[in-house]
Amino acid sequence: MTIRNIWYQIKLGISGLLGESAIGFMMIVGNLIFIRYLGEEGIAAFSVACYCFPIIFMLNAAISQSAQPMISFNHGVNNRRRVYDSSKLALVTAVFSGLAISTIMILEASLIIGLFLNSNTGPFEIAIHGIPLFAIAYPFFAFNVVAIGNYQSVERGNRATVYTILRGFIFMPFFFILLPRLFGTSGIWLTVPCAEILTTLVIIYFYYKKKTTVTHPN
Repeated sequence: MTIRNIWYQIKLGISGLLGESAIGFMMIVGNLIFIRYLGEEGIAAFSVACYCFPIIFMLNAAISQSAQPMISFNHGVNNRRRVYDSSKLALVTAVFSGLAISTIMILEASLIIGLFLNSNTGPFEIAIHGIPLFAIAYPFFAFNVVAIGNYQSVERGNRATVYTILRGFIFMPFFFILLPRLFGTSGIWLTVPCAEILTTLVIIYFYYKKKTTVTHPN
């Protein structure tokens, strides 16, 4: 029983481990791409996003983890209405927080970047152009983190793991390679937003596909 329960916990929790690992993977790949296209100044500019991203991840992880006990308990007692309501509340909270942070990062980009870089330097100019583009990712990132956490709460560990791998280890490297070739410097900054948006679309698509299948089995 102990071995079985430990394995079950690992299975449900592996997406959380991969989610945090994906941040490190993003930083490593991002640094390689930035130094290739923009040199050391590009890495310095990208470091601003690298400093902010884990903080935003922790905020949304906190929202997800706060909702998980409610979702998990009601899933256990088969109260589907409360599972739905708790999941919806967590998602709405996360998306609004993501929108708020994204808006601040876009409107006050110079102020935030100025905390890390001098305004009369090349990296600052690169970051001023790129950080607002990068900030587009935050609402979708928030949605994805909480949606994946919700799947963990209702014992859909495989689905949560697949979505985590897609957003962090498949879509992101793919866009890091593709978008700079299509859009230059802007494409590098748009890599993470595109990966998060595509993951959101995949999650929504399969949610409604499964919902339709259950409602109309034929």
